[in-house]
Amino acid sequence: SDCYVDNVRITLNSFFQWLVDNEYLQRNPCAKVDKIKYQQKTREPLSTLSLENLRFHCENEREKALIDFLYSTGCRVSECAGVLISDINWENNSVHLRYCKGNKERTVYFNDEAKVSLKAYIDKRGHISPALWTSTKAPHQQLQSHALENIIKKIGERTGIHTYPHKLRHTFATVGLRNGMPLEKLQALLGHTNPQTTLIYAKLNDDVMQLEHQKAFC
Repeated sequence: SDCYVDNVRITLNSFFQWLVDNEYLQRNPCAKVDKIKYQQKTREPLSTLSLENLRFHCENEREKALIDFLYSTGCRVSECAGVLISDINWENNSVHLRYCKGNKERTVYFNDEAKVSLKAYIDKRGHISPALWTSTKAPHQQLQSHALENIIKKIGERTGIHTYPHKLRHTFATVGLRNGMPLEKLQALLGHTNPQTTLIYAKLNDDVMQLEHQKAFC
C-alpha cells in the first residue's frame, strides 16, 4: 500500500541521514524523495454489541481476562505482555506498567468486570508464575506480544469480527471521550507524549463532536 511504501521511505531517509550525520556519507540520497500521499483509513472502534460478542465467544478464562484487560486499561499489547502479577494493585484496580513506549512508566486502571475476569484466570491456571500472561503448558513461559495478538485474532475469527489489540485500545479511547473524559486525562492514560496523537481519536469520533456541539449551541 502507499502507506507502507511511505513508511519505508521514512525509515530509509532516517538511516541515510544518520550516515550523513556520522560522516559515512556526504549526502542523503533520500532527502529529495517526495512524501508518498495516501488516504488515512478511518479506525472504527468496537461497538458495545461487538465487544460483548467477543467476550461471549471466549473459550477460557485467559481469553476473557485478556479482552477485559486490554479494553478497560487501554494499554498497548507490548505493555500488556510485560505485566507481572505483582504490578497489580487489587485495592484500587490499577496496574503499574513498567515497559511503556519510550522507556517510561505509568499507571493504568481496570474496571470491576476485568477484576473478576483476571482473578478467575489467575485462580484457574493452577501454577505459580510472576508473569500475568503465560502459556497453558509447562514451563508456563511468559507470553510475548505476538502470542497475545494471536489470541485476540482467534477470538475475532470465531465471531467474524476483525479484531486486534490496538482496536481494543482505540475502543477504550472512544468510550472515554464519549463519556466526557478530558483529553489531557485520556492522553495520560494512553501514554501519549504528544497530545496531537490523542487528538486523532477525537477527530475520528464524530458522535462525540456532535454531542459537544449540541450541548453548547442547541
